Amino acid sequence: MLIGESVTGTEHPKIMRAEEETLTWGSLEILITKLEQACKKLDLEEIRGLLMEAVAGFEPKQEVSDPLWEIHKARASLDSSVGAEKVTPLFKE
Repeated sequence: MLIGESVTGTEHPKIMRAEEETLTWGSLEILITKLEQACKKLDLEEIRGLLMEAVAGFEPKQEVSDPLWEIHKARASLDSSVGAEKVTPLFKE
């Protein structure tokens, strides 16, 4: 199964190879760190944005939809409206 558009052959007539973009280790390490931080904050919009930047051609078909994220977002909005300094976490680390 091939995903890439730049397809080339191999020595075997039934085996093809796709040339795809890759990230350097340094870029991947930075991406993983940013993804980890976004995951800890339950920031799905940030996660999605990072993936869209990192993966060429990644185009989500839908908006972010996650019930726990919606609860977290609502709590963050409520906390900020009443002057709370920290958003109430949904989970303990």
